[in-house]
Amino acid sequence: MATLRFLLFLLISSCTVSAHATPGRKDDGHYTKDGKHNDEYDHETFLGHEGQEEFNDNQERVLKLSKLVDKIDKNGDNNVSTSELTAWMKYISLKEPTAIIQKQWAHDFITVIDADGLISWEDYRKLSFPGNYDDEKTLARIEKFRKRFVAADENKDGKLSSDEYVAFQYLDLFPRMHEVFVDELLVPLDLDKDGGISFEEFKKGEKNPRKDSKREFEARDLNKNGVLEKNEIKEWYFPTSYDTNENEAQHLIRKADSDKDNVLTRKEILDNYDVFVGSRATHWGKTLKRNVDEL
Repeated sequence: MATLRFLLFLLISSCTVSAHATPGRKDDGHYTKDGKHNDEYDHETFLGHEGQEEFNDNQERVLKLSKLVDKIDKNGDNNVSTSELTAWMKYISLKEPTAIIQKQWAHDFITVIDADGLISWEDYRKLSFPGNYDDEKTLARIEKFRKRFVAADENKDGKLSSDEYVAFQYLDLFPRMHEVFVDELLVPLDLDKDGGISFEEFKKGEKNPRKDSKREFEARDLNKNGVLEKNEIKEWYFPTSYDTNENEAQHLIRKADSDKDNVLTRKEILDNYDVFVGSRATHWGKTLKRNVDEL
């Protein structure tokens, strides 16, 4: 399963403006030679080298995480539930992309957004693809972005706001963009353009074939017709019976819930700082580098 999913991830990342890199597990310091997890690797990876130095003062980092608990505990009962932690991670997962897009919006699009702060498809096309094009490759790229634009346009007014542009760039974070995500993913893999991925096409796309590739492929071929169809790829990448944020919340509670009451107290969270710094709850440490009061 990991092989095909990683392959698909690489392909869609290469087609997407904003890619999310995933560090490898071997020979990168994430694990020691005897296979044990290296907490210091998480700290430097997720906080950055400067961030790691910044948080060497234990009191400062614990204080920031303590303030974060107040943000997560929406009902103020001094316990963090699975639903509260899930909602928080969904919120914080959009915080960083939104900040990036707001900067880009103000810097790159200032000359083309209208009085309402919106950008039309035509203005976006002219800005991104100035001039006239008749070559097939460029026209295909323009059409790819046009489809993204239409999907990202949530209120269907023919224009994008800065919030809608976040969806345009970060397809995987918005359910309405998942169809486009899968369509873009299929382009380099679907060599015969029949709308699916055969095992032969999959093998041609593998840089490092594995012995269990066939088993992985067959496990995701739900109707057993020898082809990974769009709905099967979408279900693989965005499973309808599985919520990533909820699963992470349950994982964190299992790890930190010392009294096994299925909620986390402030003390349980602070006692497990190392667990939270490498999780979605702190956006892999990035949230702790912010002014928590502004979140």
